[in-house]
Parts: sequence; C-alpha cells; structure tokens
Amino acid sequence: MIDYQVTVTNEGLEIRGDFPNNLVPIAMPDEYIPKKRFASFFLHKNDVEKGMIYLRCISIDKHIAINEALFIAGLNAFIKCFKSDIRVQVSDDIFSTSEQKDAYAYFNSIRNKHFFHDENGMIQTTDFILVDFDTEIPDIYNASVVWNSATLDFQTEANALLNLMIMLHNHICSEIDKMADSIVDDFKEKTKEELLRFNSPEIKLASTIDVGKKSEL
Repeated sequence: MIDYQVTVTNEGLEIRGDFPNNLVPIAMPDEYIPKKRFASFFLHKNDVEKGMIYLRCISIDKHIAINEALFIAGLNAFIKCFKSDIRVQVSDDIFSTSEQKDAYAYFNSIRNKHFFHDENGMIQTTDFILVDFDTEIPDIYNASVVWNSATLDFQTEANALLNLMIMLHNHICSEIDKMADSIVDDFKEKTKEELLRFNSPEIKLASTIDVGKKSEL
C-alpha cells in the first residue's frame, strides 16, 4: 500500500508518495466495479486513524467535557465504517468472538441510542411540580424537570474501543492490499494502447459548497 501525503496549495493539490517519478497515473474506468469498494476502504482507513488519534488524546488531566468530545469523535469515526449509505461498508463479521461482538454491540448502542439519540437508559428524567401547601389554597409555584446521566470512565472506554479499532485498522489495511493486488491482475494484461485510452485521474477539491447534497464515490 502506498500512503500519500496530500497538501492544498495556491496552485492546487500537491501529492507526494513513495513511488518512482516516471510513473503515470491513469483513472480506473467508471464501469470497473471494484473501484468503489477500493476507494471506500481508503476512506475507512482514514477515519479509523483519525479516530484512534482522538481516543489517544483522552487523559485524566483534561476537562471531562473535552474527554467526552474526543470519545464521541473517536466512536463516530469507528461506527461510520459499518454504517454508510455512500461507501461500501465494512462487515461487522470481522468480530468473531463473543467478547468482540458484545463490545461492538455495546459501543454501537452508546453511539446510536445515547450520544446521537436519547433512546436508552443512560439518561433519565424526572418531571414534577412545586407546590406551596402552606396557603389556604395550594399555590402551584413552578413546573420542573431534573435529569441524570450515566457517568462513563472515558479513559477505560477509550482503551476498550481502541482494541476494536486496532483490529479494524488491521483488517482494512489487509483488504486494501488484497484489492490492490486484484486490481493489478485485472489490468496487467492490457496493452500500452489500451491503457493510454483511459483518462487521467480527475482530482476534485473538497469544499463546503452544497453540504446538503449527497455525494458519490
């Protein structure tokens, strides 16, 4: 696998990688089916690597709100790999033992049913009215709600999640290498003339324009 360093400059994108200077990039044809899964797994790899950085930034000397934000960011980067409408998802079948499956289900529920939607018992509310009974006619003073949330040890939770993310990262890198070998096999018998008919890769700059529009790989 070649890891590229991409930098945005005034002239456009500067792309660096560990490959000979005489190589010429050609685009995979749009109709070439494996290309979507290949691209998806590179994006998954990027998400997991960022997620692990977030989790490793959690520490006892940080404010709990910062640790919570880092944990949510890392957790979301992890779950995104298994839940996507755009990318080819990673199958959660990679978790083979009951311990791994339970850990994945636990973190999936924390993300979906607590941090993103209040659907489980990790937050509880109590509603009540305040009444003054010392008056001849009871005086309704106010209506209120109090709540309490389950407290997570973010360092412990982050370490457990990191174990799953390391396993996921190893799986993604292995799959990328397998796909790259398969793609090379698919194109290696083509002639120079056939390869030259393919277009050069079209590099699109990411932007915040049309953030509500669904993109495509």
